[in-house]
Amino acid sequence: MAPTPKRAAFFDVDNTLIRGSALYFLGKGMYQRGFFTKADISRFVVANLRFRFSGKEKPEEMKRLQNAATNFIAGQKASDIAKLAQEVYDEHVSAALWQGTIDIAQTHLSNDEEVWLVTAASQESAQVICQKFGLTGALGRRAEVKGGVSTGQRRGDLRHARE
Repeated sequence: MAPTPKRAAFFDVDNTLIRGSALYFLGKGMYQRGFFTKADISRFVVANLRFRFSGKEKPEEMKRLQNAATNFIAGQKASDIAKLAQEVYDEHVSAALWQGTIDIAQTHLSNDEEVWLVTAASQESAQVICQKFGLTGALGRRAEVKGGVSTGQRRGDLRHARE
């Protein structure tokens, strides 16, 4: 007898599960910890405001910001980045959650359906949200790690919509 296929729901993170951009919140948390300058964070703020008000991103701006976020973690231990993602969730992301979207995800789970996050946000950020709400899994932007340390390079393509 063939197994019964299981249904699944897929959610984005930015402006779907949270108000704004996970990259902005990560940037804010990294800035507060001295990873980069006020000029760097101001670019994150402008991009986040543009995204929040328009719901659209400029591809070249997103690429630059994604590369910048990955570059700032070069030389950092992967375990420290995971810890940072948890701290950023606690300090910033938890207050920006859309409760209605969380409720929809929980309804899918209660109906024995899988719930996945598929996002351009970092894998670490998406995984924290996934674990917090008992979601099935998360597919996010990954940084290359060698010997437990980030190389500062992205691994694979961004999981991001095309315009």
